[in-house]
Amino acid sequence: MLESKWVLLLMIFLFGGIANSIYLTYHHYRTNILHPPTKSFCVISETIDCDRVAISVGSKLLGIPVATLGMFAHFFLLLYILSERVLELGIQNELYCSIYVILLMMVLFCAYEAFVSFVILKAVCIMCAVLYVTVGLMLICCKRALAMSQGDIFGVLYNLFFPSLSWSILSKGLTAMITAVALSGIIAFAVDYGFRIHFRKKVAEQAMK
Repeated sequence: MLESKWVLLLMIFLFGGIANSIYLTYHHYRTNILHPPTKSFCVISETIDCDRVAISVGSKLLGIPVATLGMFAHFFLLLYILSERVLELGIQNELYCSIYVILLMMVLFCAYEAFVSFVILKAVCIMCAVLYVTVGLMLICCKRALAMSQGDIFGVLYNLFFPSLSWSILSKGLTAMITAVALSGIIAFAVDYGFRIHFRKKVAEQAMK
């Protein structure tokens, strides 16, 4: 049985992460396309400089802004949870165990991004740091909501495959996951495309003046 207060906190941090990642995507394109003469609000010093981080090599992965990938990941988690509830699949325990593993991977990716920013670039992006903390808090909330040890969480997922496949639970989980992937991909990349076109139009308008 899930601890409802921790689920609520998880959802609050999740919405915060969505808002933050949308802003970071906006900031990425504003900085890289518009090249505005005025600096962002989080450019405070040579070290605390969001703009420098946004134009760095570490701001993209396989040509896609890391901020957009973060937005996709957060929307996916939200829609993954909602899909399970809307479709009334009855696999909350297994779903939150899988979310815990996904959040673990997100924390590791945040650690990698933090290393690139703090150690290699020697620059701090305040909004990025807030997002790293938010992901960490989501991981803690998810574990608290499950009220299980880490070994038990992985045990639940292991039991889906061994000694025999739990086809019923897996099919329900895949239904929720595929639905979430499709919808979050549409939303995240539509927002990404919108920001990109918006700032390209602004550049074109400036060139015509």
